Amino acid sequence: MQAFEPVERLPGFRLSKWSMTKEKLIDVIRTSLKTNAELRFLLQIKEKELETLVACIRQRTDQVGK
Repeated sequence: MQAFEPVERLPGFRLSKWSMTKEKLIDVIRTSLKTNAELRFLLQIKEKELETLVACIRQRTDQVGK
């Protein structure tokens, strides 16, 4: 099993005292995935988990874009 980097060390992850709302994080995910799919089910997970998901998606899309 692959060991994962702590989310704070992932490229594109920024700690900020101005945290995003869950809705904004879902918009970032929707934009990153270039989809119009209904993602409101993501509101059920914790904000920190959404931040981790955004960081992972950004890291993967950055790798694919190279």
